[in-house]
Amino acid sequence: MKKKENNLISLIRYPDLASLGNLLLGFLGVIFLLRNNEVAFLKSILFAGLLDGLDGLIARRRYQDSSSSFGVEIDSLADLVSFGFAPALFFWVKTDLNIFYLVIPMAFLAVALLRLARYNITKEKSGFIGVPTTCTGLILIILLSFNIQNYNLIMGISSLVLTSLMISPFHFPKFRTKFLVPIGLLLVFLISSQGNLFYIGKIILLALLLAYILISPVIEWNSPKVS
Repeated sequence: MKKKENNLISLIRYPDLASLGNLLLGFLGVIFLLRNNEVAFLKSILFAGLLDGLDGLIARRRYQDSSSSFGVEIDSLADLVSFGFAPALFFWVKTDLNIFYLVIPMAFLAVALLRLARYNITKEKSGFIGVPTTCTGLILIILLSFNIQNYNLIMGISSLVLTSLMISPFHFPKFRTKFLVPIGLLLVFLISSQGNLFYIGKIILLALLLAYILISPVIEWNSPKVS
């Protein structure tokens, strides 16, 4: 067993390749952001989100949803970069440079780390306790990409709400539906596009993520409880 663990390549499974892609896209996104290319940053992180969903799909199809401990760690580390650090940096870049607005992205990043660590030790297969980091990170960067009045105030409140949701006690299920594949393919097409199609892709993804947050507690409260 130890000999296998010492062989790094032998530990990597197909879902882990998607997680590695997620990590590298998160890194590329940060590079694009530092180069003042906001559109390329958004595309990189949105594609990272799709890859994060793909690794779960591969695990279910090929390994009957049996995730290795190695894969779980890789997934969480990649998520911290793409949906913790990258959104926090984007928040800092897009808002006023003062100490108050620095605290907000720092809190978001710290809570993202704590939430991912908690998920790794609980390993709850039926769903998540608190909103997944991927979900909150994607929502935050999409909201930050819009130009609205009272931008700093609204984005600050939104970030704090999302941060709180990550460590909330509410249960959020894992949705496994046959419609995820066509929806994912549609999002790949829209996010790859330019102009209005890319904007529509952002809106659709944001709507799906917000619907997940709003509908999940209702499903949980109405599901039969085992006594």
